[in-house]
Amino acid sequence: MNSSGKATNMDKQLLIYENAVPVSKLRHENFSVDIGEDFSFAKEINAVPAMTAEFSHLAREFPIGFAKSGSIFVPVALLGLRDEENLYVAEDGLWDGRYIPAFLRRYPFVFSKKPNEDAYVLCIDEAFGGVNSDDRGQRLFEKNGEETNYLKDMLSFVTKYQREVRRTETFCKTLSDLGVFSAVQVNFEVGKGKNATTGGIFSVDREKLQSLSKDTVKILLESGDLELAHAQMLSLGNVDSLVARMKAWTMASRSP
Repeated sequence: MNSSGKATNMDKQLLIYENAVPVSKLRHENFSVDIGEDFSFAKEINAVPAMTAEFSHLAREFPIGFAKSGSIFVPVALLGLRDEENLYVAEDGLWDGRYIPAFLRRYPFVFSKKPNEDAYVLCIDEAFGGVNSDDRGQRLFEKNGEETNYLKDMLSFVTKYQREVRRTETFCKTLSDLGVFSAVQVNFEVGKGKNATTGGIFSVDREKLQSLSKDTVKILLESGDLELAHAQMLSLGNVDSLVARMKAWTMASRSP
């Protein structure tokens, strides 16, 4: 199953994928996917890639920052402040938040780019516990070998996700070329008298944004990039909520 598109950084895309293989009737004819409500697969992910199309939803609940890989900036939704800690996955695996980032909603599916080609192949993470041959959940193929509506829907969702990846890349490059990013640090308390800092995160700098020419700001306004930039800056107000969530979880883990 293929779709055209631009290459993305699969190292970042495969944060939660252990054994992603191309979906095929030959291999998966009798396979089903039982998604359920268990997000344990993401319990050690403290940040996920964020698409510009979901900024308005993410900004209401999560801090959005930009991670830098070489000269490329990628927006991320912060789910935790410490390594291997997702503050939105409860002990029972349920999602403890209002909004679920698209990166997690597409799991266990993902696109992989064919070497030396512009086409993408739909893959599925066979390591996911919900992938089974016991008819649990949604089948991938009908008894007659045709793709099920579920598989078609997932292909459509991942295809739309890939389009948003490209739109997001364009947004980040625009802001990067304008030089409006600045590094930020999140300082938080990890215990009595002990503080820690989360680094490696960038944000749109308000002063740099305001220093742009009127013509440039007009272009950003018309393209929708200015609204996205403001949503990202406003989302950093959610850091306090994230710190409070971390403290609550820490206290709960210390309770007998």
